[in-house]
Amino acid sequence: MRTARRYLASEIYRTTTAVLLVLLGLFTFFELIDALDDLSEKFSFASMLYMQALQLPTRLYDLLPIGLLIGAVISLASLAQRNELVILRVSGVSSKRLLAMLWVITIPVMVFAALLSEIITPIAEVKTSEISLSLLGKSSNRMASGYWFREPDRAFDTSDNKPTAQAATPTTAVANSDGSSVAKQESSQALLSSEANPDVKHGAPESDYYRIINIQKLNSETEVENVRVLIYNIETNQFSRMLQAAKGTLKDGKLTLPNTLEVTSLIDIDKTLSNPDMPVENVSSRLRHKEVVLATSLSNERLIATELQPDRMSTVALLDYIDYLDTNHLQTNRHVVALWRKGSYPFTLLVMITLAAPIGFVQIRKGGVGAKIFLGILIGIVFFMINQLALNVGMLNNLPPWMTALLPNIVALLLAFAALFLMELRAKPKQFIHAK
Repeated sequence: MRTARRYLASEIYRTTTAVLLVLLGLFTFFELIDALDDLSEKFSFASMLYMQALQLPTRLYDLLPIGLLIGAVISLASLAQRNELVILRVSGVSSKRLLAMLWVITIPVMVFAALLSEIITPIAEVKTSEISLSLLGKSSNRMASGYWFREPDRAFDTSDNKPTAQAATPTTAVANSDGSSVAKQESSQALLSSEANPDVKHGAPESDYYRIINIQKLNSETEVENVRVLIYNIETNQFSRMLQAAKGTLKDGKLTLPNTLEVTSLIDIDKTLSNPDMPVENVSSRLRHKEVVLATSLSNERLIATELQPDRMSTVALLDYIDYLDTNHLQTNRHVVALWRKGSYPFTLLVMITLAAPIGFVQIRKGGVGAKIFLGILIGIVFFMINQLALNVGMLNNLPPWMTALLPNIVALLLAFAALFLMELRAKPKQFIHAK
C-alpha cells in the first residue's frame, strides 16, 4: 500500500501544483492590470512588480484549499478513467482505506500551509503595508479620522527647560446680562505643575484615567503624523487634558512627540451645566512642550497590525493583539474569529480532499473527467461563498467564534461522508432470493 500511496501523492501534488500556478497567474494578471492606475514617479513599474511579488504568498494561502480540491478531483478522475482506481478496489482497498490514504497525503500540504500562515505570509504582508504607506500613501484599515487606540493613562515626561509664552493663556468664561457666556483669554500665568519644576512627570495614575490615542497617518512602523492624545476620567468620563503634535515616533514602548501642545481642562462639567448662569473662570490652560515622551502599551508590531487583516497575522502576533484589545476593553470578536479560522485552516484542507474523494471515485462512462472538473470547481466556489457568508453572518449576529469558523467545514465534511456512504452502499452486490 505504500507504493499506491506514493503514486497517489505524486499524481495529486503534480496536478495541484499545476492548478495553483494557473490560478496564481490568473489572479496576479488581474491585480497587475488594476495596479497600473497607481503608477507614478514615486511608484515605478519595478515597485509595482515587487509589491505584486510580495502578495503572492497571500494569494497562494487563499487559493490553496480550492487548488487542492480541483487538483485532487483531476487526479482521481484521471485514475478512474484509466481504471487504476478499479484495480486498487479489486486488490482489496476499500473506500475507507482510500480516504485514509488521501488524508495522509494531505499532511505535507497542511505543513506547507502552516509555514505560509505563520512565517511567509505575515512577513510579506508587513512589507506590502510598508510599501503601500511609503510609496502610495494608502491605508487598508484607516478610517477618515485616522487610527484610534485606547489604553490606561500613564505619567509622561517632558524635557522643557522653561514653559513657553503660550503657557500663560488660560481661558475664562464670563456671563453676559442675558445669561449667555463668552470666552476670553487672560494674561495671567497658568497654574501648572511644570512651572514649579520644568522636568516634571504629568498625567495621573492609570487607575483613575484612560487615554485615547488618535493617529491621523502612518508613515512607517515607527513614524506617525498628526497625533492627538485625549485623556478622560474613568468614573465621570470627563475630559481632563489633550496632547497634540504634528509628528511622532514610536519606539521601544515610548511615543515621542516633539513640539507638543498640552491643553488642560480646569472646570467641572457637571457643576457648570447644573448652574449655567454662574461665571466660570479658568476654563482651560495651554502649555507648549519641546518634547513629550509617553510610555505606552503600543508597540511597532501592534501599530503595523492595524494595517493588516486579522487572518494575515501570525498566531503569536494575533494573540498579542487580542490581549492588547482585551486589556483595554476593546472589541476582540473579529480577531478571535480570525484566530479560530487560522486554527481550522488545516481542517479545511482535509474537508477539501474529502469532498474530492466521492467526485473522483464515481465512474462516468462518457465525458467523465471534464464533468468532474467542472463539478469540483463549482463545489469549491460554493464552499468559498458559504464560508464568507458564515463569517459575515457570524460577525453581525455575534455568534460564537468557533461556530463561525467551523460550521461550514463540519457541514461540508458530513456531506462528503454521506456521499461516500451512498457510493459504498451502491457498490455492494445485491443478494437475490432464489425460489426453491
